[in-house]
Amino acid sequence: MPIPDLVPPVAAIDVRRPSLMRGVACLCLAGLLLAGCDRKDEAAKAMPEKSVAVFQPRQATVTRYLYETGTTAAVNSVDLVARVSGTLQSIDYQDGTQVKAGQRLFLIEPEQYRAEVAQSQATVEQAQATFDNAQRQLDRQDQLARSAVTSDTNVDNARATRDTSKAQLDAAIAALTLAKINLGYTTITAPFDGYVSAHQADVGAYVAASGPTTLATIVQLSPINVTFSLSDTDMLEIRRQMREGGVTRADVAKVPVEIGTKIDTGYPYRGRLDYASPETASDTGTLAVRAVFDNPDRVLLPGLLSASEFRSAPSRMHCSSRRQPSELTSRAAMFWSPGPMAWSKERA
Repeated sequence: MPIPDLVPPVAAIDVRRPSLMRGVACLCLAGLLLAGCDRKDEAAKAMPEKSVAVFQPRQATVTRYLYETGTTAAVNSVDLVARVSGTLQSIDYQDGTQVKAGQRLFLIEPEQYRAEVAQSQATVEQAQATFDNAQRQLDRQDQLARSAVTSDTNVDNARATRDTSKAQLDAAIAALTLAKINLGYTTITAPFDGYVSAHQADVGAYVAASGPTTLATIVQLSPINVTFSLSDTDMLEIRRQMREGGVTRADVAKVPVEIGTKIDTGYPYRGRLDYASPETASDTGTLAVRAVFDNPDRVLLPGLLSASEFRSAPSRMHCSSRRQPSELTSRAAMFWSPGPMAWSKERA
């Protein structure tokens, strides 16, 4: 009895027919490609669409900036010193407060110097009396000489006495002037409006025993300077652009300057260029530049590091992006740079 087949019949493929084999392979490959396309279509339908912004190139006016780090410095800063010796009699201000020009800050005992003024005044009066008498004697001898009653020797002696008295009077007047100056030094006043530091000598201390003694420091905070240095490369480029643009040194003072401190966002303080050194430093190859700022609220203090910017006159360039120009730790604009800008950096 024949045994039935347990495996379903499979179509037999004649491997000896190459054309048939190629056809089967193509059918398999087409099936795989169709399956892959179906999966890609499903994935594409699942992904959200992304919007793409397109900006047309346009021409705009921009300002070029040169970036530098500067240091704030007081416009005026003076040590208040005792120029005459004596006991400090009074301190007439509160440490750290604002004072006005001419306001008394310290007083050194003036009694000794008042006495010296009085003594010098008396010496002047004595020398004046001696000179007046010598002048009268000379006038008398001149009259006698015209009458041939006295000799020329007596006239010469009287004139010499008169001249000596005149010299003594001049010396006495100079001593009186010096005594009055020393008396003035006993009162130490503010040379300008500003803020005075803590006093460095107490009431009752003997000051200026062996030379001038610093009593305090007064600082003017408004306006305030910012100093920074330009490299010789930037300096040469700026000078070239100034020549090409017909810019004079007088125009440099019109260049606006903006600064910001370490905690500021951007550059909120505006000023102007005030000074550029006439020569570069040979050891560093830099040019010292200074700007001045109004500081009515006394926000800026001397010695602060600041980010500085000074800008050029506007120039034309082609823009194709809405991104803002780079803001570095410090910035300052290049002077009057003409032509299109060829490079840019994004904000960090």
